[in-house]
Amino acid sequence: MECTSQNHRRAAGACDIRIGDHEREKVPDTIQSRCEVYTFNQPTREILAQIVTDVAKKEGYTLERAAAELVALLAEGSFRDALSILQKVLAVSKDKKIDLSEVETVSGAPRGELVRTLITSIAKKDASSGLKAIQSAVSQGLDARTLTKLLIHRMRVVLLLRYAPELGNELSKGISSEDSELALSLSKEPGVNSDTLRALLEAYSTMAYAAVPHVPLELAIIDICSEKK
Repeated sequence: MECTSQNHRRAAGACDIRIGDHEREKVPDTIQSRCEVYTFNQPTREILAQIVTDVAKKEGYTLERAAAELVALLAEGSFRDALSILQKVLAVSKDKKIDLSEVETVSGAPRGELVRTLITSIAKKDASSGLKAIQSAVSQGLDARTLTKLLIHRMRVVLLLRYAPELGNELSKGISSEDSELALSLSKEPGVNSDTLRALLEAYSTMAYAAVPHVPLELAIIDICSEKK
């Protein structure tokens, strides 16, 4: 909140009041009436992707769309985190053309091949292959929530390609061509449905308090693959 005039500033002394939106009701109406209220919403992934693309361009770099989307996904709605990741990527780039693999390397995000293996295992209901892929991620020290978040993002594209092709095609522009081709082929698999995505979402939500972070994902894959085709 900020006061609306200089007179109000003089009357109130220190007039800048910065609080979380959920705490606004704690401020008396008599104070709120003398202030201008600004609500700052969390930026969407699309906004963050555009921001890092624009910043990279101003610095003389070209950021591949899939790379920008990954930065935005990893930033989790934070401008600061998005720009921090971008800064690290730019610092190690040699040709000023940033692709997806460079962001994966610098950020420590799971490699595309690992994510593709997991998505395929889920679609084909191959629990053994999926669990081996998770174990590989664990051995590499990859963050389970980041891996699951990428799976959710990719699975959403697969589902939309099946049920809303136009929207799915638009979203697939934000991933690599290899991921896009795989998503299109997997969208035809009968084993991929809304329950699949729902199971991954539930796994992601329970990871924050799971004793072993990757176990919810293992259980989700076992449940998905155990369902009748």
